[in-house]
Amino acid sequence: MEVTLVKEVIITPLLLSDETAAKTFSITPEHAGTCRREMKDIPRWSVLLSDHGRLVDAKVFKRYLDYRGSLEWKNELETNRKKLRKLKK
Repeated sequence: MEVTLVKEVIITPLLLSDETAAKTFSITPEHAGTCRREMKDIPRWSVLLSDHGRLVDAKVFKRYLDYRGSLEWKNELETNRKKLRKLKK
């Protein structure tokens, strides 16, 4: 009979702060914060943020990281940022 000893169990929380997202996805906290702030600028992603945009669901963040960098993402981000600038004027 063989006994296996488990030294560490990592449980991913449902909602991630920048620091937790950085550890979970092996990125820097600054990169996680940048992604989260970008999500706040795009309406279809901002509705998925929690606690006034401070926390993000792990599955949603993973989907955003996969989407980020695509041509569609770039166009969507630029369009929404232009709209936000016009509203601030």
